[in-house]
Amino acid sequence: MTFSEIWSLGYFFEKYPNIHTIGSKPWVVAVLICAVIAYLLGSINCGVLISRMYGKDIRNVGSGNAGATNMTRTFGKKAGAFTFVGDFAKASVALAACRLMFGLEGAFVAGIFCIVGHAYPLYFKFKGGKGVVCIAAMGLFTTPLVLVIMLAIFAVILFGFKMVSFASIMTMIIYPYVLFQLEGYGPWILYASIAALFVVFLHRKNIVRIFNHTESKISLGKKSKASDTKAVNTEKQKISVEKCSGCGADVVIENGIGECTYCGKKVNKGGN
Repeated sequence: MTFSEIWSLGYFFEKYPNIHTIGSKPWVVAVLICAVIAYLLGSINCGVLISRMYGKDIRNVGSGNAGATNMTRTFGKKAGAFTFVGDFAKASVALAACRLMFGLEGAFVAGIFCIVGHAYPLYFKFKGGKGVVCIAAMGLFTTPLVLVIMLAIFAVILFGFKMVSFASIMTMIIYPYVLFQLEGYGPWILYASIAALFVVFLHRKNIVRIFNHTESKISLGKKSKASDTKAVNTEKQKISVEKCSGCGADVVIENGIGECTYCGKKVNKGGN
């Protein structure tokens, strides 16, 4: 077999031609192998490992999410970048290995279980991140063009709403549709839908905060002093946004006091 055939169908396709027939014995074995490999690699949570180098556990600070966004907010851009690269790398290893063995479907299955491992890591008491980086890696190793389109959609939504969580959720909702438009109907639509819906499920607390208008926003571009404390007057009360001194998240201040939705700390006007 040529490398192109192996990349498309998998190394074991020649020996087991029905390996891509859903429900067949070779298919079940292939899914189990991909699931184990991807879950174990996905459980290597880089956010937790890197945060321990700072003497803390990222799951106990900020939003409590063991992902690149919370790492950036808590420990800075360098820590966030290393977390992103590490999580992307672990997913890439799992996806590449499973695709070489079992073809395109193997990569999709690996992507799903890598997200499961990232969210519920075996090595860290089953509390991890939300899998956005893992599903991005899945896109790269399955349908790169779809990934490029989804990244563009993500960027537009992020620029418009300045919420990473909202941009992630909307991108996941759109993902299966874009995949269908470019690749047509096939089992990959089912796999992509499972992965996308699972990532949306992992953002369920973010969804509540979005509806309550308490979800943190990011600052795009150079920060100004005015961006740190943004006050608006209404007819009945004065509302402002302050930084929580405990975790650094944005806190909505109403009538001089507010409570951080991440760490629960009480924040007064002026950020104290």
